[in-house]
Amino acid sequence: MGDTTVGDGGRSAAEGARVASASEAEELALARARIERLVRALDAEREALQRSEDRFRAVQEAASTPFLVERALRDATEQIVDFELVWANTAARARGGAFTELGARLSHVLESAEREGTLACFARVLASGTTEARAVMLETGSETCRIELHAVRLGRDLLGLTAQLVDERHTAERERTALLARERRARAEAEAALQSSQTTLALLDGVLDNSPSGVAFFDRDLRYIRVNRALARMTGRHPETHVGRTLRDTAPDLAPLLEPLLLRVLTEGATFSQHFSRGSEDDDTRRDWLGNLFPVYSPDGAVLGVGLDTVEITELARARRRAEELARQLERAASEREALLVRERDAREEAEVANRLKDEFLAIVSHELRTPLHAIRGWASLAKNGGALSKQSVPLDPMVRKALDVIDRNAEAQARIIDDLLDASRIIAGKLALEVQTIDLAAIARDAVEAARPSAVSKGITVMHAISARDACVVADLGRVRQVLSNLISNALKFTPRGGRVTIAVQPEADEVRIEIRDTGAGIGPELLPHVFDRFRQGEQATTRRHGGLGLGLSIVRQIVELHGGTVRAESEGQGCGATFTIVLPRRPPRSTPLAVRPPKPIRASTPVLRSYRVVVVDDEVDARDLASVALCEAGAEVDVAGSVAEALDVIRQVRPHAIISDIGMPGADGYELARRLRASEVLTPIVALTAYAGAADAERAHAAGFDAHLTKPVEPAQLVGVIAKLLGEEETIPGFG
Repeated sequence: MGDTTVGDGGRSAAEGARVASASEAEELALARARIERLVRALDAEREALQRSEDRFRAVQEAASTPFLVERALRDATEQIVDFELVWANTAARARGGAFTELGARLSHVLESAEREGTLACFARVLASGTTEARAVMLETGSETCRIELHAVRLGRDLLGLTAQLVDERHTAERERTALLARERRARAEAEAALQSSQTTLALLDGVLDNSPSGVAFFDRDLRYIRVNRALARMTGRHPETHVGRTLRDTAPDLAPLLEPLLLRVLTEGATFSQHFSRGSEDDDTRRDWLGNLFPVYSPDGAVLGVGLDTVEITELARARRRAEELARQLERAASEREALLVRERDAREEAEVANRLKDEFLAIVSHELRTPLHAIRGWASLAKNGGALSKQSVPLDPMVRKALDVIDRNAEAQARIIDDLLDASRIIAGKLALEVQTIDLAAIARDAVEAARPSAVSKGITVMHAISARDACVVADLGRVRQVLSNLISNALKFTPRGGRVTIAVQPEADEVRIEIRDTGAGIGPELLPHVFDRFRQGEQATTRRHGGLGLGLSIVRQIVELHGGTVRAESEGQGCGATFTIVLPRRPPRSTPLAVRPPKPIRASTPVLRSYRVVVVDDEVDARDLASVALCEAGAEVDVAGSVAEALDVIRQVRPHAIISDIGMPGADGYELARRLRASEVLTPIVALTAYAGAADAERAHAAGFDAHLTKPVEPAQLVGVIAKLLGEEETIPGFG
């Protein structure tokens, strides 16, 4: 339906204000009168109810038939479990017997065989409101006789029982009594109905007059029959002045809208709703109403007239208009948000792709860099040892040994840079996990000093340790703690000039262990000191710096220490005053520390332990293949080589080796495929992965494919021999095997 806006008849604002004020005072007076009228009506109704109850008692007391009132007793679930006598008329009390005593339980006066059925019968009467009769054996005076109880509901829990002897001689009396009872009931029901009607009319009048909705009734000539005060306030007239008039007399501005609808209701018997208003929305004077028009029927179904019920919905209409505007704004915002979500999703997908490509790129870079470093370090180690694994010492020219030392040291530095790059990537991605065990920091510190000593000697720097004799054991990742100490000692050696000194101290405490690395080097300026652990942060200009590195080592140190639940800090009094790095590790890492399975300890071999064993080496890189072959041969093994998975399968079928060493990344089929095919063929020979894929996920994938061990290039020849020896059960011949 459309809205109809009607002016307020030219009434001035001041005049409207006076009318509004008078209306409010009138409303207060009318409300007070309504309350007083309702109180008087309630008192009258209470008195009428008492009079009705008194008449009922008087009638029953005068009756010649015994009449009892029983009250239902319920349990906690509202189920009826028994009945209790609360009133008996004179005829019942004269009859005598236990069942006429006030407070008597029905279950106590009935015979056991009749209790369940009688209680169920009376419960049905209370539930349904129907009348039922039940014959039972009861004690009356000095004898027990069969009595018929007629039950009728008097209230929710009140039951009326009329008692009659079951005897044909009393049939006529019972019929007469029943007739009189029916007449009395009919008369009582008629009186109750009349009283109820009067009460209902009074209540309806009260509701109508006090209703906040405007209500009017029209006859078939569309003249007012009744108008309540709320609707009269809408027209500005007294309610009584509407009776007999039409809409054109009382609300001429609304008549053109409402009269056609009133006629429709009369002719069609239909119900309609109409929204109408007065005033202008622009100056916030608009008032809105919702009118419901409905037919009023006679008892025979004829339409007697029309009812009109109006409710003011000004605030609701304003709220709806505001809600519609808000919905339009929300729709625009949702559209914008959807566009943002699409862009965010696209950006996230691009970032995921970029991250995946970065991981793949780092894996390729690691593989491509580690593969040549493996050959460089391996051959340099073999050349320096001069065949030490086979106990055939070959003297080396001092210049050649120095060259081999330089090659090995720089290859090791390159390997450390690769490890730092991969560790930094894992830390950024949150993929760095710890492989914890109980370790002795004192022993690890001594090993770190000994490992750094050759490099320190070559630079003319003194390296020493100051370690307490107390327990310095913690639960930590052995490899990562070694990496932290190695990074810090290497950093100290890098910035300490010839003739300087680097000291590592271990100080155990109650719940933690403190490690200090002090140097007498260049020191750290105050502007750089707060940032020394930042990623890629270095203290020298790129084109004039004297020291190499990517600026990742100290950042990785901090991340590893914090993963253990520890702290690391740097201290320096300035340029030229040296620096001190302090690490504090708790005895046990926090529960939130990401953990991984601890791998086997590295194994070093110093004697030929593979004599009489046959090993197949699979690698597409000739240098790596030759390096592994030489190391294994010097350990006493017979070696067969293959450059691809297909060639390896042929060689393995022919020679049936005791162990297999395989690269992972190879053209055609990779090492994973080789391991899976061998295990599928029920080949139980130990298989070692010797690969440049160095991540933890790569190790897990190798074990899942069927490899027994995973070694990362570059690897010491002695370690390779040691792992093979362990897998073949020869670890007892390897000095220092863990």
